[in-house]
Amino acid sequence: MKKNEQKRGDNKSLPEAQKSETTLRNSHEAQQQGAVIRAGLIERFKGPIPPPEILAKYDQVLPGAADRILAMAERQAIHRQSLEQTVIKSDKWHSFAGLVLGFVIALIFGVGGIYLLAHGHSTDGLVAMLTPLGIMVGGFLYTDWYRRKERAERSQTEVERPEKQLSLPFG
Repeated sequence: MKKNEQKRGDNKSLPEAQKSETTLRNSHEAQQQGAVIRAGLIERFKGPIPPPEILAKYDQVLPGAADRILAMAERQAIHRQSLEQTVIKSDKWHSFAGLVLGFVIALIFGVGGIYLLAHGHSTDGLVAMLTPLGIMVGGFLYTDWYRRKERAERSQTEVERPEKQLSLPFG
């Protein structure tokens, strides 16, 4: 084995190992004295439009890039809003149609139950009248429970992240 190699099989020579050990010792002493060796800053932003400082940097690299980014964000917002309007209209229609069909079915069963009661089938008539009522009440209760559960899950998962975070390489 050569004199300048470490016995552990590292490729570092002894002088390099001593240098790195000395550097580590000095940095440890600097930390104990309260000195900051190295720090980094990570900036984050939320949303489609970056902060003005970053937009300005985009414009420096590619003239007109900031305008293109803003136009893209505006188009995306218009697109998202039109999709939301379509979904809201569709949901309104489905809710109304469900109410109308539920009323028609309940009316048919109610009239059928009254008919059965009038013709001496008391048990069948009561079952025909109460079954749709129970199904509708159960459906309303289930929908209410499901919506509350969904809202609770959504409120638990929506956690804001800090916009700026200091990142230190040590500790």
